[in-house]
Amino acid sequence: MKVAALSADQAAAAISLERALEIAGREAGFGSSYPAPEAYLVRITHPGALMVDRPVWLVVWMDISEPGPRPYPAADPGPFTIGWVYIDALTGEYLSTTLTNQGH
Repeated sequence: MKVAALSADQAAAAISLERALEIAGREAGFGSSYPAPEAYLVRITHPGALMVDRPVWLVVWMDISEPGPRPYPAADPGPFTIGWVYIDALTGEYLSTTLTNQGH
């Protein structure tokens, strides 16, 4: 994924950080037992991404422990440890959640 800074107009029109965190927490369902997330107001620019040239709040939970699928007969990959939640920065629409166990 490639990201870039928002224009001044886009940043001024964006929903608040507090609203983005509220939406992300509700949609992702991560409980308060996890560390507080970090949030970044960015524009996704990668042409191969589903969300091209779109201002988003990228809300990231680190050090989570969410169970993941176990493809049989493969070994258990362990829990997901990072949660990425994408919120449209202009409308507040929930876009996507991605869970990974890489990237520390």
